[in-house]
Amino acid sequence: MSGRQFDRTENAELRAKIDKAKRQLPLPDLMSRLGLGEHAKKSARCLWHDDQRPSFSVFKGDDGFWHYKCFVCDSSGDEIALLVKHLGISRREPIKRYLDMAGFPARPSSKSPESPVSPVSEGQALDAKTRRFLESLAVESACACEAGQS
Repeated sequence: MSGRQFDRTENAELRAKIDKAKRQLPLPDLMSRLGLGEHAKKSARCLWHDDQRPSFSVFKGDDGFWHYKCFVCDSSGDEIALLVKHLGISRREPIKRYLDMAGFPARPSSKSPESPVSPVSEGQALDAKTRRFLESLAVESACACEAGQS
């Protein structure tokens, strides 16, 4: 699923928010947060198939945003497409999760004005929802180590 597919949306406000989020939390940083940092480079093994040789690439496109592409399984896209593919969920939920992770709530509450929050921790505590989400991603992304190794 291409990141360009979403560009056809008529919701210009959401598109603008996603573009701002992409500047706050670019694809390489998102992949690192998901425990996939070793794949966030120009040449890596694909996340989604048994890759004998590196066929996966993370690169900055002509549009100024980051993208990924696997030249074997033809998977490609942006940050949201990566979440769709990695988490195996429909597109609406990854948009919300990505915006939350980048500090842009999808729908701001009426109690507080919308303002971007830096994705870099300065020691502040995570809210329970974000903590559960990150813990679930860590479990999904964890590797099984051989016995006796740490």
